[in-house]
Amino acid sequence: MAENQSTKKVLFIAYQIPPIAGPAVQRHLRFLVRLDLFGWSPFVLTVNPKCAEDYYPMDRSLMKKMPIDIPIERTRSFNPMDKLLSFRQRLKSRLCANKAVTPAVPKENEKRGRLVNKIKDFIPEIFRTPDRQIGWYLFVFLKGSKIIRNHRIDAIYSSGNPWTCHLVALSLARLFGVPWIADFRDPWTQNPYKDRQFEIFERINQLFEHQVVKNASFVVCNTIPLRERMENLYEDVDPYKYVYISNGYWKPLFQQLEYNKTDNRLIISHAGTLYARRSPISILKAISALKKKRVVNNDNFLLKFVGGKGISDINTDLLATLDIVDLVKFTPRVEHHDALQILAQSDVLLLIQPDTKLQIPGKLFEYMAVGHPILAIAGDGATSDLIESEKIGFVVNPKHIDALEELIKFLMEKFKKGDPLKIMPAESHAKYESLALTEKLVELFERSIEKRKIDACCGKK
Repeated sequence: MAENQSTKKVLFIAYQIPPIAGPAVQRHLRFLVRLDLFGWSPFVLTVNPKCAEDYYPMDRSLMKKMPIDIPIERTRSFNPMDKLLSFRQRLKSRLCANKAVTPAVPKENEKRGRLVNKIKDFIPEIFRTPDRQIGWYLFVFLKGSKIIRNHRIDAIYSSGNPWTCHLVALSLARLFGVPWIADFRDPWTQNPYKDRQFEIFERINQLFEHQVVKNASFVVCNTIPLRERMENLYEDVDPYKYVYISNGYWKPLFQQLEYNKTDNRLIISHAGTLYARRSPISILKAISALKKKRVVNNDNFLLKFVGGKGISDINTDLLATLDIVDLVKFTPRVEHHDALQILAQSDVLLLIQPDTKLQIPGKLFEYMAVGHPILAIAGDGATSDLIESEKIGFVVNPKHIDALEELIKFLMEKFKKGDPLKIMPAESHAKYESLALTEKLVELFERSIEKRKIDACCGKK
């Protein structure tokens, strides 16, 4: 790409870049496709997808959405503990397979066994702090240094998680004196989805997070509760640094969808991965109860799940026990456009987000752009607040299965009558379109440059 001297340049450090897929990728794409409209040219620094952890899904169709003139540097990564743990697991499986009977452990050895297991759990955490991607740090730091030396980089942007992205940006910003914006897509510390066994690693993460927010020019939070939490947690940091830029959607993706639904059933669809803390068990039980009451059947109702399923007990046996095999359909992961098309051909969009007061899943904004009512199984917090304030759907606590049953019954009655379910029109959500969000981010780039100039004139570092 020929460099335009009048165009400002940002080093864009993000782990999840196509062909890696997932909600984080959509946030990155929304910024990348619009930065040039504001006079900014990104240099993307990311991981080689061959070196990425295998739990990241891949979707090569997303490469078509990347502007072809954006330079992308993909670096290697190394995670010794994952390789050692994988080897240990294979060895353990072979040993177990060769033993007909597992010998009983003497009681006097139980205490020593617990200590050994504790040590076995402790050592991997050393190589996973702040996250599994810490082995990527050196590769991306060296490549980032080269880019900054060879190009006139005006600002650095890093997106976490993984939080290693912020540690790399912190090092580069300090070394080269380049202003830096740190984007928090999730809470780093106090994340409800993060299992914690050892307090020492939590303290290390708090130290890392504190250094990031203290040294970044601005800290972007994608929900208002997350911004408020950061302000309260680090009172020694000027609160002006914390800026709210939500997730959103890229309008052209939704203008290409086909909305002419041919299936006469009420279709409720969920897109994305299911896992232990995002379990659909409450809605499955509600549907089972409604079938017994003859409110729903195979002729008038279908619940669809599209994407990965990491919950072993949500299976055909469970559906058979609940007698809803004919009412529920699981579809494996599909390309992003195909997933949006399935949502467009639905009537109600299902969101499952319990126990996350600070977070809003990125898919909520894509649901918003599709324009169908949202049925959210969620507790109090950022997700339910947004749905209710924007008037885009209904929220039910996952513990209140009776309320969920009544809501689905209400939706069925409206559907049978042909009454449209009223939600706020898409035009009222323009503030969540990527153009407006990218403009906010660019404003931070410009302000950070001006602040750095003022600090230099005043003799500040």
